[in-house]
Amino acid sequence: MSAAMLSGLLLAVTFSAGKCVFVAAMLLLLAWLICMPRRFIGQAEGAPVWWRNVRIWAIVVNVIQICIYIVAG
Repeated sequence: MSAAMLSGLLLAVTFSAGKCVFVAAMLLLLAWLICMPRRFIGQAEGAPVWWRNVRIWAIVVNVIQICIYIVAG
């Protein structure tokens, strides 16, 4: 096996492993955003309308980031 071939193989494995780790971290963040208690984001008295709900916007941004990284990553 040539050095160039081995180098390419290791680079491919490292890239895919790194991509998996990043997506897993973003999915953990998504799970935390979904399960986070309301008192942590100042919504203890009740949820505001959807366009002012910080949790919804954080989830939307996180999902967009995951999709972009999976497609363009």
